[in-house]
Amino acid sequence: MSAAMVEFSDERHLSDLKSVQGQLTLSNIMTPRHEFICCTADEPAHSVMERIPAVFDAVPVIDSADSADTSAPIIGLLHRDRVPFKNKTIRAADCVDGSAITQAHPSNRNLLVYIHGLTGHPVEFVQEDGQVVGLVTPYDLERLPVRTALFAQIIDVERLIGDLIRERFPDTDEWERLIAPNLRDELQKGLARARGAESSGHAILSVGFGVKLDLLTHCFDGTQHRSWVVQERHEIRIFRNNVAHGAPFPDVMQLPGQVRNLIRLRTLISNRIAELRGQHS
Repeated sequence: MSAAMVEFSDERHLSDLKSVQGQLTLSNIMTPRHEFICCTADEPAHSVMERIPAVFDAVPVIDSADSADTSAPIIGLLHRDRVPFKNKTIRAADCVDGSAITQAHPSNRNLLVYIHGLTGHPVEFVQEDGQVVGLVTPYDLERLPVRTALFAQIIDVERLIGDLIRERFPDTDEWERLIAPNLRDELQKGLARARGAESSGHAILSVGFGVKLDLLTHCFDGTQHRSWVVQERHEIRIFRNNVAHGAPFPDVMQLPGQVRNLIRLRTLISNRIAELRGQHS
């Protein structure tokens, strides 16, 4: 995924979103170099894992006799699950993962781009000018900058959902005909707000996210993507609520898949809008 993959219909909104996302990078969530808990290359690997809290899946290995030397070169990562069980004397240098250095991420990498590409349960280095300056782990994905980046993207998708509903069903009478029975009262309240003195504009701006998601599925009636949208709408709603309300993520390593689904939904909506506008022209 890259920032260029996403197209926006509103230039001002695009500018705002790019500004927010551009400032939310790995540098905002990484553990800085001076806070690393390290081991030396010559330390017995088993001894390292005994003294390091079990919550740490990997430990930076440095080329120094002092594990607290913050200026020492980093030669890689010692992964807890890769230390040979039977070899009690093997050194950290003997089983260090040197590829962690060459696979390090730039500190200015966009958080959503980083999350989108995640697989497994990685502990990864962050670099600036070829030097390791930080470390990121799955635990860092719970931090506020990540939620901010996610919420900005969710708001963008919600805006597009509204655009699609207005394009597909410009008459709100159609909304009342299509809406699920359990959402009918919520829709009526939203339409009443839209007709009131404090209306924020188009009726779609006054209805809840659940109503929008229900109407969204009807925007894909007769298309090959409808079943996926129906299946995904519940997950998107839960995801939005968790992000917006600050609730702990049930499984932080589900985030990459959720972000990929969010981007896919955005792409489907954008394409559907373009298709409908092409039919009207």
